[in-house]
Amino acid sequence: SVKGGAIEVKTMLDKEFSILVYDAAGKEVIKQVFQGSTRISTEALQSGVYFYSVRGAGHLENGQFIIE
Repeated sequence: SVKGGAIEVKTMLDKEFSILVYDAAGKEVIKQVFQGSTRISTEALQSGVYFYSVRGAGHLENGQFIIE
């Protein structure tokens, strides 16, 4: 679960990546392009389950997190 109002995303590759965050209904709520690392504010998100997809440089990682 996420506490503190932000998620930090890091990669070991010096390439462009994008992170997309979806709510439980499948609606895209965040889309951000980054290189190396980024910090995404979750303060505007309501409590619930969210899904993410990080894509770039031939890589794809999906997962989920909970906002309390």
